[in-house]
Amino acid sequence: MGNQLSILLSVVALVVSVSVAFYTQWSMNRREVDKSRREMLTRSVASLIEKSTSRNESIRDWALVGDYDDMSNAQSNILLKLEREMVFDLVQIRIAGSRETCDAASKLQNLHSISQEMITRFEQADVPTLRPHVDQKELENHTNNLIRLVRIETGLK
Repeated sequence: MGNQLSILLSVVALVVSVSVAFYTQWSMNRREVDKSRREMLTRSVASLIEKSTSRNESIRDWALVGDYDDMSNAQSNILLKLEREMVFDLVQIRIAGSRETCDAASKLQNLHSISQEMITRFEQADVPTLRPHVDQKELENHTNNLIRLVRIETGLK
C-alpha cells in the first residue's frame, strides 16, 4: 500500500509540475503579446498624431502666406501623402486597439480625409471659395481624446 501511495504522489507531483510549466509558458506568451499590442498601438497613434499635426501646420502655413491658389503640386502632394500614411496608421490602430480607440482615431483621420477631398475639388474645379482647412478646435479635441484613450488602454492612465 505504501508503494502505491508513493507512486500516486509521484504521478500527482508530475501532473502538477507539468501543469505549472504550461501555465507559466502560456502566461509569459500572453504578456508578450499584450506588450507587443500596446507598443504597436502607442507607435501607431503617435505616428497618426504626428502626421495630423504636420499636415495641419502645412495647411495653416499656406493659408497665412497667401491664397490656396499658390499651393504648388509638390505641396499638394505632400498633403496627400500624409493623409494616405494616416490611413496606414489607422489600420494598425484597428489591429491593436479597442473599438473606442479606433473610433477616436477614425474621427481624427476623417478630418484630414475631408480636407484632402476639399483640396482635390479645389484643384479640379478651381473653386476659389472652397478652403481646405481643418477645424483647429475639433482637431485638438479628437487628438486629446485619442491620447486619453490610449493612455487608459496601455495602462499609463
